[in-house]
Amino acid sequence: MFEDDAKLVLLAGGTSSNIYYRKGDEGEYIIKTYSKDNFNDFFLRFQDKVSEIFINNFRINKIIKNNDGRLYKKGHSKMLVCYEFISEHKIGIDLRFLRVCGCNMGKMHNFAYENNDTIMGTIKSETYNSMSGWNKVPKSDYSMPSFDARQEIFQALKPFNINQPRIMLHRDFRLHNILSDGKWYYLIDFDFAAKDFCTIEIGAFITDLLELNDEAIAAFMESYITHNNFLDRNAYNNIANDYLNYLCTNTFPFYMEKKMTRKVFENLVNERNTRLMTLARNWSRVQDIIEELL
Repeated sequence: MFEDDAKLVLLAGGTSSNIYYRKGDEGEYIIKTYSKDNFNDFFLRFQDKVSEIFINNFRINKIIKNNDGRLYKKGHSKMLVCYEFISEHKIGIDLRFLRVCGCNMGKMHNFAYENNDTIMGTIKSETYNSMSGWNKVPKSDYSMPSFDARQEIFQALKPFNINQPRIMLHRDFRLHNILSDGKWYYLIDFDFAAKDFCTIEIGAFITDLLELNDEAIAAFMESYITHNNFLDRNAYNNIANDYLNYLCTNTFPFYMEKKMTRKVFENLVNERNTRLMTLARNWSRVQDIIEELL
């Protein structure tokens, strides 16, 4: 599938990868490049493993393997991964779509939980119960007020619920990473996949829905609860608290200020701070909705 001399057209870029579009005799596809520094294929293997478990018009953005079966190829200076191309259509965020998302997130978490001993992945060691990580963040006009806001919220929170399994997660299962071709929904971008607490992933998706109504949140959560086989009542009752702990203690993107363009960094800071404050204002609302479903 890959050709060393392939001429690629740059569509988009990130801090550690670039995305290219190509059209050939075998159709359209996307090539994504990754830095060779600290590259491992855990996230690719996880993406490949879960590609067959989804239902209800929901799929994974498929990896197109090399002829030798490998999931990536070593380029001259980058690692290359080929993905199917998705001709994107606008998604209507309705209750059916949210139920499909809840169902398939639950199924993916079940798969990761049931196969936790055999799925390899980077293990996130954080307990999200300390703000000490901010001591390593350079003080700036962006980091200082952001830290102050987090510290005030963090002091009002209960400790993060660590009495739950750490399993392999997508870790960015959110609305912006779900595309549609008009027939199927596709979960894309497994780049941040690692072993972590799934209440963080659930909380992140719920936070995407806070600008919608309570019925939207309930549709997603009811479907997730129905299809998840291992989380207990205590875990569900701590979703908002856990995700707020995560948002307060996690220092992304502030530790990367010098590694990004000013515009990209400012957009990420604003997005992160908005999510924090929106969930902080709606903390009890989220937990009341979940409590009614249990």
